Amino acid sequence: MSVRPHLWSLRSRTRSLLRTMDNRLKPLYCPWQQRANGAVLAVDIDAWVGLFAQLTWVVYLLQYCEERGMVPRIRLTGPLYARAPGLDWLGDLFALRHRREDNHGPPIGVLRISRISEFAQLGLARDIPARISVQQAARLIREQLRVRPDIQAHVDRFAAQHFDRRRVIGLHFRGTDKVTEAHRVSWEDCAATVDNYRRAHPDTQALFVSSDEAAFIDWIRGRIAGIEVIAHDDQERSRDGKPIHTQAARGDNGQKAREALINTLLLSRCDVLIRSSSFMSAWSSLFRPELPIIMLNAPFDAKCWFPDAELMTRSMKQYLPEALRDVSAPVPHS
Repeated sequence: MSVRPHLWSLRSRTRSLLRTMDNRLKPLYCPWQQRANGAVLAVDIDAWVGLFAQLTWVVYLLQYCEERGMVPRIRLTGPLYARAPGLDWLGDLFALRHRREDNHGPPIGVLRISRISEFAQLGLARDIPARISVQQAARLIREQLRVRPDIQAHVDRFAAQHFDRRRVIGLHFRGTDKVTEAHRVSWEDCAATVDNYRRAHPDTQALFVSSDEAAFIDWIRGRIAGIEVIAHDDQERSRDGKPIHTQAARGDNGQKAREALINTLLLSRCDVLIRSSSFMSAWSSLFRPELPIIMLNAPFDAKCWFPDAELMTRSMKQYLPEALRDVSAPVPHS
C-alpha cells in the first residue's frame, strides 16, 4: 500500500494545526510586539490569498496608522506573487509614501516585526474592515499607495490607444477558483448584460474584457458583434480552466501581479464596469470611486467583505438579465 496519501494527509493536518495555533496565539502577542516599536507599525504578510485581498489588508493597516499617527512599515512576502522566495513584492507595484526607514521609532534593525498569514492574526485594526468606506480607502490609496511610474505609463499608453474619446464598457469575469466565494455566472448572462447596456447606450464603441480564463475572452470576442472587443495581452492567464493565481509554482509570479494591477487600472478607466464578485475588479472602484458598476453576482453571505459589501448597494440592476436580478444582496453558500 502506498504511504503517499497518508503523508499528504499528515502534512495537511499539521498545517491546519499550526494555522489554528497561530490564529489563537498571534492576536495575543502581536500587539505586544508592536507596542515596543513606538510610532512604527512593522508587519510582514506572508499569505496564500489573492493579490487584492492582501492589498485590502494593507489599506486597513494604513487606516490604522493614520488614525494613530504611526508610520507603516508593511511588506508582502507571500509566495504567490514574489519574484523570489521571501522577497517583498509590494514595492514591485507601488511606491509607498513611507517606504524608506526614517527617524520615526526604532532603527529598522531592532524593529519587532509581526509576521502574519491572516489579517486577524495581527490582533489590531479589527474594527476597520466593518467601518472603512470606499471613499476613505480610495483616498489612502491615492495618497500612500502610488502606482509605480512604469506601470502607470503602460496603462496610460494602452488607454490612449484603445479608449480615448470612446464610450467603453469594461467587463471582468472571474472564473476558475471563484466558485468558493460566489455562484459562478454563465458566460451567456455576461454577454446578455453587455447587450442590455448597449441597447440603452447605442453610442458604445468598445468592450474591454478582463478575465483569468483565456477561453472566456475568446468566446466573448465571437459572441459580441458591432463593437471592438479589446483585451490586454496578458502573459499569465489560465488556459485549462485551472486557477493560476493560487499556484506559486505555475507561471511568472511577478508578472501575475503586474498584469492583475494593469487590468484593474484599465477597468477603472472604462465608462461602466460590468463585473463578477472579485477583489480585483472591486479595486477598480477604489482607484475610481465614481465608476458606475453592474455586479453580475453577489458574494456568499459569509464572504461579503469590504469593498463589495458597500459596492453591492450601488450596483445598477436594470441592465441585468432576469435570472440575475436578485444580485443586490449576498446569498447563502449552498
